[in-house]
Amino acid sequence: MRLNIIVVLFVFFGSISSFFASDFIFRDDKIVLKLGDNEEYIGGLSFAPSVSEISQAVNQALWNEDSTAVILSIIGKNETSVVGFVKSNEDDIFLFFDASDVEISNLKKIGHSRTYFNKVETLGISWDARYPGKIIQIRTQAWDKAGQRFTMYNERKFDVRGNMVEY
Repeated sequence: MRLNIIVVLFVFFGSISSFFASDFIFRDDKIVLKLGDNEEYIGGLSFAPSVSEISQAVNQALWNEDSTAVILSIIGKNETSVVGFVKSNEDDIFLFFDASDVEISNLKKIGHSRTYFNKVETLGISWDARYPGKIIQIRTQAWDKAGQRFTMYNERKFDVRGNMVEY
């Protein structure tokens, strides 16, 4: 069975009169960023999210200040898809990125796998505008069975072309 969900997200910047609108369309294990009538950018997810997982991801979507990048964290029962779109300064198109490996990396730093924890959340928390490209700060929080919370941070850097780069 195929589940198509359209979510409209309005993000306000500066004054009430300026806003950026986009549609996120989820189809099975695909996410589509739809801008206007003719612009669509597609990316793949590691799993097909439920309606509640999609709703939570869209509510927590984080756009940067000039609406040229967005990150969503789709928190599933057994894994998290940390994905988004970054606009290329060269081609004026949005490129899909998948930063889901951040969660595994952060949990390794803590010293346990995901199955050790009762709850795990990995979210984009801020975009750094000081760099000529873009840098997203990503936080993983995990709670063990005793209720102790562990927090680890990581980041991903994008060049001016919108490509994720190592640093």
